[in-house]
Amino acid sequence: MRRRWLERVHPWIRVFDTGRNDRWATSTLVATTRAGDHQSRLVAADPARHWPLLHPLVQGDLTVRVCVVGAESTGKSTLVRALAKAHNTHEVGEFGREYTVAKKSAGTNDRWTTDDFVQIALEQQRLEDVAAVGAGPLFFCDTDAMTTALWHERYQGHASSAVDALGRSRRYDLFVLCNIDIPWEQDEIRLGADSRSAMHARFLEVLDHDRDEPWILVSGTVEQRMAMVAGAIADQHLLRADGIFATHRQHLR
Repeated sequence: MRRRWLERVHPWIRVFDTGRNDRWATSTLVATTRAGDHQSRLVAADPARHWPLLHPLVQGDLTVRVCVVGAESTGKSTLVRALAKAHNTHEVGEFGREYTVAKKSAGTNDRWTTDDFVQIALEQQRLEDVAAVGAGPLFFCDTDAMTTALWHERYQGHASSAVDALGRSRRYDLFVLCNIDIPWEQDEIRLGADSRSAMHARFLEVLDHDRDEPWILVSGTVEQRMAMVAGAIADQHLLRADGIFATHRQHLR
């Protein structure tokens, strides 16, 4: 990852020294931040506190990614917007909704293929990476490719190895599952209230058995849900240096 930072921030150089030692780590931070050697050591010790010193591309890799998921009409988008505003950071919206609205406008919303879901998953991940650049220490995602894989099951009646693989290709620091305790609101593309409980149960199953990231179930008002997310971030120590520099980040992409 350090080599990639150097090559992205300074595309005119070639990096040969990829040794794993403290001197290499500090030198990388000096070269990819707006800081000298002393300040870079401060960044290494407490990156969240000294976040503005990091290059936006490095911020995009290190930002703590919180992914909000759930069935239809569970308050995901509302919660993501509120969290991003409260933490003065970026968010990424749900591309699948935009894609579905476009299909409805084109009169093809009754015809779905696996390729549709692959496109949705790939574009969701691309948009996430674009939005993460320059984000704050926390970054909030409205669904992910795992969610797309579950919707493939719902629409097509079976799983897709291609979409499942895209869902497994990315890890998050925390999943937030929105409960079905708020009133159902029908709109132009939602399948219906009858599908909500079944999808919620499927999310519970996948998060419990197929993912190894931490996750929480949030209920209540937006404010109550935000407090639960804040508590989970603190409990998991996600904003500490060892959380932000977690080794799994090199597998994000």
